[in-house]
Amino acid sequence: MGEGSYGTVELVKDKTTNEIFALKRIIFQNKEQREVAEREAKLLKDCDHPNIVKGISYYQDDGFFKSEFGIIMEYCDGGSLVDLIKNRLINRNSLSEPEILSMMLQICHGVAYLHERKIIHRDLKIVIFF
Repeated sequence: MGEGSYGTVELVKDKTTNEIFALKRIIFQNKEQREVAEREAKLLKDCDHPNIVKGISYYQDDGFFKSEFGIIMEYCDGGSLVDLIKNRLINRNSLSEPEILSMMLQICHGVAYLHERKIIHRDLKIVIFF
C-alpha cells in the first residue's frame, strides 16, 4: 500500500474471518525507535473516534539481525484527500462548498479528539467519508 520513513504498510487478511486490515511494519535498530512504535500502537488501540483509524493489535518480533514491530489497523479504502483533489482537478470538477465543509469538520473533529487526550499528531493521514 505504501512506504514511509519508518516502514511499510500492506494489506493483510484474517484467515478466520476474511476481514481485511492494514499492517504497518516498522523495522527498528534501537530502543528509542521501539518505544516510539509501542507508544503509537497503544495510542491507536485506545482511540475510539469515527475520524481516527482504529488500532486492532500489535506484535513484536525480535530477530537475530533485525527487530520488527507491527501495528494491525482498520483498513480505510476510501482513498486519500490528496487523491480526491487530484482526481477532481484532472476531471475539471471542483469540490463544492458543502463537500469542503464536510471534510474540514471531519479533520477538525479528529484533531480535537486527539488534543483533548493530550495527543499531538505529527503526520496526519486524512480519510474522508461522503
